[in-house]
Amino acid sequence: AGYTLTDGLGNFEVRRVPPGDYYLEAIPSRNSPLSKSSELDPFEKRPPAPTRTFFPGVPDLQSAKHISLKLDQKLEAKNFSLLQKKPLTIRGQILPPKSIMNIWAHRVDHSQMLGGYNFAAQSDAQGKFSFAGLHSGEYILSLDSAKPISGHSSRTRVILEDRDADNIKLSLSSPANWTGRA
Repeated sequence: AGYTLTDGLGNFEVRRVPPGDYYLEAIPSRNSPLSKSSELDPFEKRPPAPTRTFFPGVPDLQSAKHISLKLDQKLEAKNFSLLQKKPLTIRGQILPPKSIMNIWAHRVDHSQMLGGYNFAAQSDAQGKFSFAGLHSGEYILSLDSAKPISGHSSRTRVILEDRDADNIKLSLSSPANWTGRA
């Protein structure tokens, strides 16, 4: 029936709502300062992400409180706290381990034409790596050697939903060449 955005303090007002039965839902914006990593150090851990929340602070519609609005009725403040999603982790290993390498996790944002966000980690000498404090979503992992390994690279896609992704393998391989005509 209506929607609005909050101000910087989380205050909101929904106007011109017709009488009826409603549920109040808060959906975090993809443009939230918590989501923006372009200004953050890619090696920095992320805070928990706010997640979709229904009034009075529950995760699903079945648990939400029903709100009835009558003609010319003004509702009292409907304050509630946004739920926080548990940060997630991607763990894996580079095979074969060659040296300490930088691994980039690019979070794909399908809602924006110009890409997503980048996070970084470094492998240990055995090739093991970990990205902690991530939010759910699609990530493309790629390698960047701290000591150049001529002609070797790796990429893989990881989808994080409600649990950590463990045992991800990044295998070093020689890059391929593409030819064609457009």
